[in-house]
Amino acid sequence: MSKTQITAFSPRLMLAYDAREHCEVLAGMIDKSGLTIERVARLIGKNPTTLARELNPTDEGAKLGFTDEVKITAVCGLFDSRDYAEFHLGRCAFVLPKVEGEFANVMQAVGEATKEYGEFMTALANSVDPDSENGVGISPAEARTALDELKDVENQLALARAFLTGIVAQGRKGGRAD
Repeated sequence: MSKTQITAFSPRLMLAYDAREHCEVLAGMIDKSGLTIERVARLIGKNPTTLARELNPTDEGAKLGFTDEVKITAVCGLFDSRDYAEFHLGRCAFVLPKVEGEFANVMQAVGEATKEYGEFMTALANSVDPDSENGVGISPAEARTALDELKDVENQLALARAFLTGIVAQGRKGGRAD
């Protein structure tokens, strides 16, 4: 399928997605993990020369399968390539936390985290300078703080999602997560 055909049904994906860049991100994960391409290839059951060719963004004849990408992600313990794909699909993925505790306690923690985040964002919105360059704005430091606060809420919501998904998957009433 050509880029033009994909753009017809998924314009958000194809506006900035670049398969070559995706290969570079994946190869960079191997580098970041401290592993060699030879070691990763052996761990995923692939010939090192073949893997090197498949990760070469200028080799248009070689293609890396998504199964191998997932294996590389697992071996490296990094999610850069998944994040790259998710971003270009307009999604955000993150590692689900281990579910522990009672339902009421988990939901209480979620409620507190979201309430704190709401209060923080309200205060931040009220402090925005209307005379800034774009009429409104926040500083990079404020944005970093907001991202830190958001991460806590995301983790709490992910915990709630994992807890509730576990109850649905088990097909029984949930009380304590094991």
